[in-house]
Amino acid sequence: MPEITDRTNITQDVVNADLQGTLWELPAGELKFALGADYRVISFESKPDAAIQSGDPFTFNPQAPTRGSSSVNELFGELLIPIIKDVPFFEAVNLDIAARYSDYNLSGGTNTYKGDIDWSVTDTWRLRGGYERAIRAPSVNELFSGASTYYANRTVQNSSGASDPCDIRLPTRTGADAAQVRALCLAQGLPPGIIDTYATNDNQVPAIKTGSTLLRPEKGDTFTGGTVWQPELDTPWFQNAQVSVDYYNIRVRDAISQLDFNTIVDKCFNIDGSNPSYSVTNFYCGLIGTRSQNNGQMVNVQTPFANTGGFKTAGVDVEANWLTDIGEATGWGSDSGMLSTSINGNFQDYFKQQILPNQPYQELGQTLSTAVGGPYPKYTTVTKVTYHNFGADIGLRWRFIGGLKDAS
Repeated sequence: MPEITDRTNITQDVVNADLQGTLWELPAGELKFALGADYRVISFESKPDAAIQSGDPFTFNPQAPTRGSSSVNELFGELLIPIIKDVPFFEAVNLDIAARYSDYNLSGGTNTYKGDIDWSVTDTWRLRGGYERAIRAPSVNELFSGASTYYANRTVQNSSGASDPCDIRLPTRTGADAAQVRALCLAQGLPPGIIDTYATNDNQVPAIKTGSTLLRPEKGDTFTGGTVWQPELDTPWFQNAQVSVDYYNIRVRDAISQLDFNTIVDKCFNIDGSNPSYSVTNFYCGLIGTRSQNNGQMVNVQTPFANTGGFKTAGVDVEANWLTDIGEATGWGSDSGMLSTSINGNFQDYFKQQILPNQPYQELGQTLSTAVGGPYPKYTTVTKVTYHNFGADIGLRWRFIGGLKDAS
């Protein structure tokens, strides 16, 4: 077999200018600022091996070469404002506000901004919190990836092994809307000669994955609030101790992902109420396209990247760190070494995913789902203990993950 070579080139050019410093001296400290502008352009080129472009029948699905570029102009500014200082229970209060305007050549302009407050109640106790609007622009792969053929699996709908809504063994062909489903199947190109006997257990469908230059940036809103405690403990067991507890609430909209094949079919055939007129011109039916004239099966279903629904999650992060002087704590002598301990934990209240806009959210918390970076255990902890002595370290690290179940 000849050598297979793929080539992908990604180039980024950046021009940046920024200015920062102190504006005024306020009673609580210096009012600091930062201003700037930048321009970025990212170019993408992918050239699969000739065997892959042609679809070597023994090893590869066809993949087309592609290229494209995306650019953005940005303006940004930030202020660090000291509010109050050296007042009982207000050792220091600082406000950090920032904003950025980004103008993408493909999707247009968008804003991001944030506001954070940091309140040192005492020398050992601090409160913090804030709000942030963030975006994630589509990657060059999501924008420009060339057509790539793969086989998508349709979920089996009953014990007979049928999955295609046009299959005469399914409720879509026998229920109250059977006549409309039949007409839609014909409009898609299912041959009239087999429309009333069509049945298949072949649930693998040729599909085509592509990028899309119609993508918009994802938008995310994050609320956080927490506290940090650095106790001054007169004990060798807990030196340099620090404990932090933070609540987070995150919501992402217009999430960028590849459209799911099963979702496309369900929406085209009104299984979830998305096409009540059973129109062949429905957006999702347009992605299915036509059918094989030999056996009536779906072929080359389009599953492009798209702005879909989103997700929302909330929970609490906990972190604790401390240092132990073993010799001083136990009386074993000054050459007994040091022991550092850190514990990081997370409690996830919920993780909900919305497949497409205006649809209800599905709870994925405590499941094995891999959507958006899962699985999603309710409790996780990572603990690390390290012994330091004679210029060397030896450590133990272990992780706990709470129980999970299948997302279905």
